[in-house]
Amino acid sequence: MTDASKTNPGDLRQSTRGVRVMFADSYCLGIFADEIESIADWRIPAPLPNSPAGVLGVVCLRGRMLTVLGASTLVGGKPTENRKIVALRGDEQIALAVEQVDEIIDVAPDDLQTPNARDSVILGVIADGGRSIRVLDPKQLFAMAMRGRERRRRHF
Repeated sequence: MTDASKTNPGDLRQSTRGVRVMFADSYCLGIFADEIESIADWRIPAPLPNSPAGVLGVVCLRGRMLTVLGASTLVGGKPTENRKIVALRGDEQIALAVEQVDEIIDVAPDDLQTPNARDSVILGVIADGGRSIRVLDPKQLFAMAMRGRERRRRHF
């Protein structure tokens, strides 16, 4: 006889997901830990001509050329003094510039409150103690950084 109200501890671990907590400007941000490739100390990115304010430039980390995006400007904050680069997994080859990287917290799907804005980089918000962690959607980061900019090739 099975009882649906009993939960196997192994099932509980599978239903939670780790979120890496980061800070940029006055914002507490998060990215799912399995979407992070690596975290490195700050190095100055090579600037890209005519790029929007959210695009800080490119940097080479572990043999990958990454476009570095300012995390604080993506969520509406002001540029900050960055101390860490968070390289993300995926084909977009992007990284986030943040002030501080903190612990990984385990989050159940019910803990993630979805925001009202559909075109935001915010996937959801988690209440953790006295802080609100804005979980970023990596698939929306580059598009948000480039918003209002049209990519054009120079014609001679």
